[in-house]
Amino acid sequence: MKKQTVILGGGLTGLSVAYHLGDNSIVLEKSSRVGGLCKSEKINGWTFDYTGHLLHFRNEYAKKLVFKLLNGNLKKNIRRAYIYTFDRYIPYPFQANLYSLPSLIQKECVQGMLDTKLHLKNPKNLEEWIISTFGKGIAKYFMIPYNQKMWKTPLKNMNPYALSKYAPVLSIDDIMKSIVENKPGKFGYNVNFWYPKSGGIEEFVQEIAKKIKNVCLNSEITGISLKNRYVVVNNTKKINFDTLVSTLPITELISKIDEVPDVVRKSAQMLEYVSVLNINIGVARDNISDKHWVYFSEKKFVFYRIGFYTNISRALAPKGTTSMYIEVAYRNNIDKNAVFKRVKEDLFLAKVLNKSDKILAYLPLDIKYAYPVNTVSTPKNLAIINRFLNKNSVYSIGRFGKWHHSSMEDAILEGKCVLSHI
Repeated sequence: MKKQTVILGGGLTGLSVAYHLGDNSIVLEKSSRVGGLCKSEKINGWTFDYTGHLLHFRNEYAKKLVFKLLNGNLKKNIRRAYIYTFDRYIPYPFQANLYSLPSLIQKECVQGMLDTKLHLKNPKNLEEWIISTFGKGIAKYFMIPYNQKMWKTPLKNMNPYALSKYAPVLSIDDIMKSIVENKPGKFGYNVNFWYPKSGGIEEFVQEIAKKIKNVCLNSEITGISLKNRYVVVNNTKKINFDTLVSTLPITELISKIDEVPDVVRKSAQMLEYVSVLNINIGVARDNISDKHWVYFSEKKFVFYRIGFYTNISRALAPKGTTSMYIEVAYRNNIDKNAVFKRVKEDLFLAKVLNKSDKILAYLPLDIKYAYPVNTVSTPKNLAIINRFLNKNSVYSIGRFGKWHHSSMEDAILEGKCVLSHI
């Protein structure tokens, strides 16, 4: 008798598992369609994603798979990302483009980099890592305020290497070269990115879903028995499994399992995350900006990032308009109406919108699980949880399944790599 793998969650990671595993698997998805946060919502000619979901590649296998499935419906973009601070736009990353700063701030940042040899080389938390890596100036004017704003967590409580995979670390020579040449420095993992020419990011999800036979929609997991090897769906139906792969938030997974040791349950309860209110708008004006996205580190702005869908793909909005996403991080609860009012005021303050601009479309998307917060205790808690899960042939993967910051490419590869365990 063939063994069955049950996959919890029909987001990109879960679909990747099913795609690579083949017919001996079944995907259980609580929503009415697959995709998770890689869905695209379409209203009256506008297409909105759940914030900016872009494809960038470090792995040749993932790149070939995406190109194969999208079959020509793919456009390459050269990143146009900026930071808005000191009432001006500075090319991203901040540390590679100090030439754009006021001269006194520029000097302070360079001096801070020169002094990094005096700083701690074994940082105990994220704040110490930032200062010891970038210097006090860059830390003060961008890295600390921006990350504090996004993570909504004291950086002294965060793991020192929470950003090491994504924050470009430059040598003093690279920094000085950018200043001397007075031109942008291109650094980071997403200098180039790809996006569907039409249809939104969900186009890729739908293409991979076409290759999967066993997908059950409207199937919420309401219980899991590890002893008897079954999951309960919608409080009624039992589905047996030999191996369980979960892409649910690991905190939600643990809460659904009947037999969990206290130490494991407590470890799950200690995991932290940040939520994002993603406000999508369509504006009755074309070419509002030439940028793909902009970071805002200053406290006077409620959002930490805004992006322009129509600069990524013109097909995402009606002709003669601009569509945007605005990201506001929060913990616990948020008043959507009050935040939207503040967002509009801050868009005027940043001179992104004019008072005369007319908003034609508005779609707030509240993302409860947006980013896992990697605190100093996260690695220990995850180790306790995963020992318990692996012992019971349960594999928790994906951004919130592994509780780590990850990209769409990571989701594809994690789905493929879990097969070696199965």
